Amino acid sequence: MLTQPTNRRELILEAALELFAQKGFDGTSTKEIAEAAGVAEGLIFHHFKNKPGLLGAVFETRHSYFADLQALLHEPPDLPAEQVLTRLASGGLARLRQEARITIVLFSAAQVGSELRARLETVIREGSDSLARYLADRRAKGELREDLDVNTAAFAFLSPLFMFFLVHRDLSDADWEERAAAFVDGLVVGWLRGSSPGR
Repeated sequence: MLTQPTNRRELILEAALELFAQKGFDGTSTKEIAEAAGVAEGLIFHHFKNKPGLLGAVFETRHSYFADLQALLHEPPDLPAEQVLTRLASGGLARLRQEARITIVLFSAAQVGSELRARLETVIREGSDSLARYLADRRAKGELREDLDVNTAAFAFLSPLFMFFLVHRDLSDADWEERAAAFVDGLVVGWLRGSSPGR
């Protein structure tokens, strides 16, 4: 029985993720990816424009925090900002930790490849815009300051998560959990202190 194309695309992505994490982006060939996925090499180029396009597709998979962010905010929940931001921060750090190797590959490759850099910038902007729309809704409901610049506020909330990951990614699991929990609490409290009415 033939595998459906969408399943073959997923097989290619999963094989690529594993190899990129093991050998790096430049150290992995499309031939190796095809062999690991059990497909013909030409099929990779049926689903993806090129190898950078294959890596770029990672941003849209379950392996990416950006995909998690988009999924959560696709239809902004009618929940208090503290609850949503805590979920975004704790879930985001957990995803970055879980996918640490491929996250480093993604960011490293994006620094040297203009196509990947443009894709990363677009995905970051889309994720930040999604959060900004949610914050605008909370602002309209009076939960956040009327003069809050939601675009700057969204970017200011998301950026520290990646800094925390980069600085602490080599911690033991126990140390990571302890520091991440304290960081999320401090980030959310500090952000709300500056963004709530009457502050």
